[in-house]
Amino acid sequence: MKLAPLFTDNMVLQQGQPVPVWGTAEKGETVTVRFADQEANTQADAEGRWEVRLQLMSASSEPRTLTVESQNVAVAFSNVLVGEVWVCSGQSNRRSPPPNSLMCGSLPYPNGP
Repeated sequence: MKLAPLFTDNMVLQQGQPVPVWGTAEKGETVTVRFADQEANTQADAEGRWEVRLQLMSASSEPRTLTVESQNVAVAFSNVLVGEVWVCSGQSNRRSPPPNSLMCGSLPYPNGP
């Protein structure tokens, strides 16, 4: 049994909506996920994929452990919190790099200033 690489120690699960937990296992293998007094069970499908959804949770700064078990493997992720999850990235529509960039001045930028 393996989980998606997204799942690690020190992660934050989204509050206020069902939280999917997924991975792969042997066809038909039972997988159990436990977190914050919740337990969800499922079986891997014909391709070995499985997914459970944890019920809505309120924000919590209490570090907890997320455990995932199958017949042959047990995995525990520690220091898991529940709260707001934001994904941020840089601006993709910049016409030129920041002045202190390593690449500043080394590449031509079409339509540049």
